[in-house]
Amino acid sequence: MTDQTKPAEAAKEKKIPVKLLRDVWTDEGERLVAGAETELPLTFAKKLIDEHKAKRNDPLPGESK
Repeated sequence: MTDQTKPAEAAKEKKIPVKLLRDVWTDEGERLVAGAETELPLTFAKKLIDEHKAKRNDPLPGESK
Protein backbone atom coordinates (compact mmCIF):
# COMPACT_ATOMS: atom_id res chain seq x y z
CA MET A 1 0.00 0.00 0.00
CA THR A 2 1.42 3.37 -0.96
CA ASP A 3 0.99 6.61 0.93
CA GLN A 4 -1.13 7.88 -1.95
CA THR A 5 -3.80 5.22 -1.40
CA LYS A 6 -4.10 5.57 2.38
CA PRO A 7 -6.26 8.74 2.45
CA ALA A 8 -8.65 7.40 -0.19
CA GLU A 9 -9.09 4.14 1.71
CA ALA A 10 -9.52 5.92 5.03
CA ALA A 11 -12.17 8.18 3.50
CA LYS A 12 -14.17 5.13 2.36
CA GLU A 13 -13.81 3.28 5.68
CA LYS A 14 -16.72 3.32 8.13
CA LYS A 15 -16.19 5.68 11.07
CA ILE A 16 -17.21 5.00 14.64
CA PRO A 17 -17.53 7.41 17.57
CA VAL A 18 -14.87 7.11 20.27
CA LYS A 19 -13.77 9.00 23.36
CA LEU A 20 -10.00 9.32 23.66
CA LEU A 21 -8.50 8.32 26.98
CA ARG A 22 -4.97 9.47 26.07
CA ASP A 23 -3.42 11.88 23.60
CA VAL A 24 -2.79 10.16 20.25
CA TRP A 25 -1.33 11.20 16.91
CA THR A 26 -2.69 10.31 13.49
CA ASP A 27 -0.48 9.05 10.66
CA GLU A 28 -0.54 12.60 9.31
CA GLY A 29 0.93 13.93 12.57
CA GLU A 30 -2.29 15.51 13.86
CA ARG A 31 -2.60 15.44 17.65
CA LEU A 32 -5.91 14.29 19.11
CA VAL A 33 -6.19 15.25 22.78
CA ALA A 34 -7.41 13.06 25.64
CA GLY A 35 -11.07 13.58 26.46
CA ALA A 36 -12.00 14.43 22.88
CA GLU A 37 -15.10 12.78 21.44
CA THR A 38 -14.60 12.14 17.74
CA GLU A 39 -15.32 9.73 14.90
CA LEU A 40 -12.37 7.72 13.61
CA PRO A 41 -11.93 5.16 10.84
CA LEU A 42 -12.84 1.68 12.09
CA THR A 43 -9.35 0.13 11.89
CA PHE A 44 -7.68 3.08 13.67
CA ALA A 45 -10.42 3.14 16.32
CA LYS A 46 -10.06 -0.61 16.93
CA LYS A 47 -6.29 -0.21 17.33
CA LEU A 48 -6.73 2.56 19.91
CA ILE A 49 -9.40 0.59 21.78
CA ASP A 50 -7.16 -2.50 21.88
CA GLU A 51 -4.33 -0.33 23.27
CA HIS A 52 -6.71 1.15 25.91
CA LYS A 53 -6.20 4.63 24.46
CA ALA A 54 -9.88 5.06 23.52
CA LYS A 55 -13.31 3.64 24.23
CA ARG A 56 -16.43 3.38 22.11
CA ASN A 57 -18.72 6.35 22.44
CA ASP A 58 -21.91 5.26 20.74
CA PRO A 59 -25.29 4.82 22.41
CA LEU A 60 -26.59 1.43 23.45
CA PRO A 61 -29.41 0.03 21.32
CA GLY A 62 -32.62 1.89 22.12
CA GLU A 63 -30.83 4.95 23.53
CA SER A 64 -30.29 8.23 21.76
CA LYS A 65 -27.18 10.29 22.20
